[in-house]
Amino acid sequence: MYAQIVQLDPDNVGALRQMAQLYKKAGNFQQYGTTLTRALDVALGDVEQKEILNEIGELLEQQMKDENQAVSYYKRALQVDGHFLPALENLERIYSQRGENRELVDILLRKAPALTVVSDVVTTKIRIGGLYESQVPDPPRAATTYAEVLQLDPQNLQAMRGLARSYERLEKWPELISTLESELEVVTNDSDRIVVLMHLATLQEEKFLKAELAAERLEQLLEIDPNHEDAYFSIERNYRKMRSWESLIGAYERHISATLDKSTKVDLYGHIAGVYADEIDDADRAIDAYRNIVDLDENHVPALEALAKLYDKQGDAPQAVDYMTRVAELTVDGKQKVESYYRIGKVLDEKLGDRVSAQDKYELALDLDPSHIPTLQALRAISLDNADYDKAARYIDQEQSYTPAPRQRARLLVELGRLREEMLQDHEAAVMAW
Repeated sequence: MYAQIVQLDPDNVGALRQMAQLYKKAGNFQQYGTTLTRALDVALGDVEQKEILNEIGELLEQQMKDENQAVSYYKRALQVDGHFLPALENLERIYSQRGENRELVDILLRKAPALTVVSDVVTTKIRIGGLYESQVPDPPRAATTYAEVLQLDPQNLQAMRGLARSYERLEKWPELISTLESELEVVTNDSDRIVVLMHLATLQEEKFLKAELAAERLEQLLEIDPNHEDAYFSIERNYRKMRSWESLIGAYERHISATLDKSTKVDLYGHIAGVYADEIDDADRAIDAYRNIVDLDENHVPALEALAKLYDKQGDAPQAVDYMTRVAELTVDGKQKVESYYRIGKVLDEKLGDRVSAQDKYELALDLDPSHIPTLQALRAISLDNADYDKAARYIDQEQSYTPAPRQRARLLVELGRLREEMLQDHEAAVMAW
């Protein structure tokens, strides 16, 4: 029937296209192509031309396996109508398969205005934004595209996150903050809220130097997850910057309750003690914190030493001696061991009036370091008070031998000579000292 119509009217495009469809159904693709070409030659209207060009492109692509020729026909269809969806989608598929991303972006940009369903426009624009983020890097255009999506769908999480990534690359920090705050209003599950809150806190701390705002976001995070270790470390850092000592201590205490790691607990108690001792000037509570460390680790030398110093400062000599003794016995640091024995001797001597024990500790320090000047001076003083001038002379002689300053050494030698002359009646040795 269609053949008869074409015989009577060779320029009947409709009949030619119907004949072509019959050839297609019969699997006669050679004749199908020839008939479509005849129809294209006589087609006058834009609608017929673009549809026939697209059909020929599909024939070449799917049956003749000539993708390049197919692309040329799809492009010709778009010359007739730049928003012709079938041709756009065929080119989109081919460029996507080939990885020709710049061409793909161009096609998607032409496709978006041709779509009538908002959700389809959103999907297409999100794809364009993704290409501008990675395969065809262009952060400003990515940001613009995602912003266009949000005008169509203000709660679209994919677009918000893409826009946030783009603003971060562009270092547009105020815009990034605004986008993340919008995302925070949209996300519903806790894990997503935690990620956004941590991001906001980091930006407030690092880009805007606003520790107070960072701390507010971190407190919101910790309400959701009271065991979030990274949030504790961050909020502690911000409270310290704010010099908000009570809040800082509260954060440390919550962190201690949340963590299962013993070494972390020890460190946190140490920080608490440091705040009480150095910032609040509350020695009693600093002592409590250090004692908590010792409860966790009885051989923790820094805590034991800090306790010794605090008790000494408070005038609790017995406790100070007890902790200094533990430090001296536990430390592997030779210098610290010497200092500990010296300090024990000093407390025993000056605060407890136990010179015999004090002398024993001084001598332990001197055995470890014969050049320790404060110990030599202390032993010299004890020897002089005990009228043991021979020992006193030996300590003075030892002290001068380790004294590098010429003037100080000369003073010691004069004193040594006087002691030998007046107390030991050893004129010859005195002269040698002088």
